[in-house]
Amino acid sequence: MKSNSKNKNNHEKQLRFENELEKLKLSATHGAKFFTGENVPPEVENEWLKNIIEFEDQFENCKQIKIRTRLGEPEYPKPEALEESEISEKLDELQQLMFKNNVSLSTLADVPKVELYRFITEELFEEEIDDIRIDGFMNCFIYEEFHPNAKIDAENEMESFFMHFLDKDMQEYLFMNFSETVETKDGVEISRDDFVKQLHTFLEQYDEMELSEFEIHNIEINEKEEEASVEFFVDYKGAKQSKCVSHKGESYAKLRKSPEGYWQIYSLSIPFYPGRE
Repeated sequence: MKSNSKNKNNHEKQLRFENELEKLKLSATHGAKFFTGENVPPEVENEWLKNIIEFEDQFENCKQIKIRTRLGEPEYPKPEALEESEISEKLDELQQLMFKNNVSLSTLADVPKVELYRFITEELFEEEIDDIRIDGFMNCFIYEEFHPNAKIDAENEMESFFMHFLDKDMQEYLFMNFSETVETKDGVEISRDDFVKQLHTFLEQYDEMELSEFEIHNIEINEKEEEASVEFFVDYKGAKQSKCVSHKGESYAKLRKSPEGYWQIYSLSIPFYPGRE
């Protein structure tokens, strides 16, 4: 038993030595930095380092290829040439082929199967990727990155606002969520800087903030997908020493697309509006 234990310890020491040596090589050749922690088993770290080395070796000389080429130049009929039942079968076949070749596609919302099939065979096939093949290394794509979903983007913007609003480490980024002018709960239009100052004044009352509930009831997008109205319920709590105050109620926000194409809040009403109790 002691001999087995000694052999195991020697093996671990050898692996840790090899791992440190490989880290030094990667740092010298590729400028890599490592923060793996002390509790990572040497076998796991060794396998991870091997994957990194293989990736770097392949990446150094790799070329760009189309996903169609990665999949073996498959031929698929156009969606209009298939029955609905055939679409489902072909889509399953196609997704399995993609997975075997380290390509994945996900969606943030429900997308009809016929549209997914069309998108993969007509658009995704033409996308270029690095010609790298490593076990566990996936080329991941999201449908909405090619065909944005305005409602999901508006919802994400509201979630981004509350993340910046309630996380003390993120509050300096609050200005990113607003347009140049913002309409207050009282219908008064003020500058973004003044509005964000009011938010910070409100937040300074508390040591900690926590989001208990956030539920969107309705999102309306205009025809041009340039403006959105969001109705939601929110419950967030502020704590200072032993005191905890809950701010909850029905709320709304209005958003507008910026010239760069992302949503910004230009009107906001939340419970216990900044500067008021």
